[in-house]
Amino acid sequence: MQGSTGEKTKKKDTAMKTGMMQMKRMKVTED
Repeated sequence: MQGSTGEKTKKKDTAMKTGMMQMKRMKVTED
């Protein structure tokens, strides 16, 4: 396991993408 900045950024980006997808899904369900 590496504590490199690249790994952290990648994880953060993935989490953000997942959150965006969840938000989009919520909006669609709300409509």
